[in-house]
Amino acid sequence: DLQPTPPAAPLAFPDGYIALIGNYLAAGGTAVEALLLQEELLPPRGQAAVRADLTGDGWPETAVAFIDPQSEVFPPVAALAVYACAEGSVQSLTQRVEEPGFTLALVGASDLTEDGVDELVFFEETCGAHTCWDSPVVWHWDGSAFVDLMPPMVEYPYAEITLEGAQMIVTAYGIASVGAGIQRTITETWQWTGETMTITGHSESPPTTLFHLFNDGDRALQQDDYDDAFAAYRRLLDEGTELATASLSFSDTEERAWFEALAHWRLLTLDLLLGNTPAANREYTWLNALEPQAPAAPVAQAARRFWEAYRQSGNVAYACLEVDNSPEIVTPILTFLNSFGYANPPYDATMVCPFLTPSEAIGGTP
Repeated sequence: DLQPTPPAAPLAFPDGYIALIGNYLAAGGTAVEALLLQEELLPPRGQAAVRADLTGDGWPETAVAFIDPQSEVFPPVAALAVYACAEGSVQSLTQRVEEPGFTLALVGASDLTEDGVDELVFFEETCGAHTCWDSPVVWHWDGSAFVDLMPPMVEYPYAEITLEGAQMIVTAYGIASVGAGIQRTITETWQWTGETMTITGHSESPPTTLFHLFNDGDRALQQDDYDDAFAAYRRLLDEGTELATASLSFSDTEERAWFEALAHWRLLTLDLLLGNTPAANREYTWLNALEPQAPAAPVAQAARRFWEAYRQSGNVAYACLEVDNSPEIVTPILTFLNSFGYANPPYDATMVCPFLTPSEAIGGTP
């Protein structure tokens, strides 16, 4: 493959390297990655070049990402140039230069808008002390220039982006800071809706910690999916020893005791909500037997407060209000539930006993 003569001295960034790459392409060169590696221009992530018809003129363009070899910051300053054949030569159709502290990486090209013309996909990256944040960019040719189809302020920690037909799949691996806690891998699917790229699918990796399984149950609870909620809380009791602990403030023994009590607590409130009084009685008996010095004793206090209020009112929402309005109960429970790092779902007072919607309170006696 054709190789250019190395420059005698560093070129001006980015214009000198845009010209160097353009001359290489014009001479018939195709080993762009080898060229970038030779000139110390190769970005740390992504593809070196993407070749596709990005303008719909029937001829392929070539997009090339490269870094400033003299950059003294990390990630290195980067630029992107799109080359097209024009007037019998190869010319730079457009270019993008990142600000210091940002770099970019090419992902690929695909017809995300399903109009017969490929979109160019890359991501902008910036790195802090612990984590690199990636913001996807979807370039679409509007007839005269490239426009970004992504909504503003979209970023993922340590993301991988793939293209599958008209879908862009983003997988994020989480914030690396210790204070962020153990997180689940998140995968989101983006598609074109006619106005902007939009999330059309969201999934998380299976729970491997007690906290994430409990959180799965609570999410199902908020969606009135009581079967999945029951399954999550029962699994905590039946298979909890197979899952890892993750609290940043509580010992493994304390965490396991807390989640055992919290699972019984959730089952107690669910059983009463669904009218299963014998099962609720069994859960209450278990919680009421906890010793005052037990790690999760505040959960037993919540159960007693709830049980008494429910006996008086016959209404789960009013009984929940009695619990959630008791700071001596709520505060230690929230301290535990919020001890899993700032990147994990937070809990507030209304989530200690979550059945508080107006429809559930109708007909009860305060």
